[in-house]
Amino acid sequence: MATLNRLKTMSDAEIQLWLRKVEHVGVGELVKGLLGADAVVRQCVLRNMSEKQRHLLSLTMERVGQAKLRNSELESGARSLANFL
Repeated sequence: MATLNRLKTMSDAEIQLWLRKVEHVGVGELVKGLLGADAVVRQCVLRNMSEKQRHLLSLTMERVGQAKLRNSELESGARSLANFL
């Protein structure tokens, strides 16, 4: 999602602050937003998480991704996350 592409230019410290802010949105929105984002954005986020968080989020994204969400759901998740950028 274009709205999350800004994460590519942010430092790791900035991404970690952003992750703390988006905790309030919930893991569901994080998963939907990241599923709609490109691989580079996902990697920027995942590398700034603990190993346990990264593993759990990856598993959740895999399971939710198999459900084939509608584009509108992915865009909604990305917009929710982008509000914190």
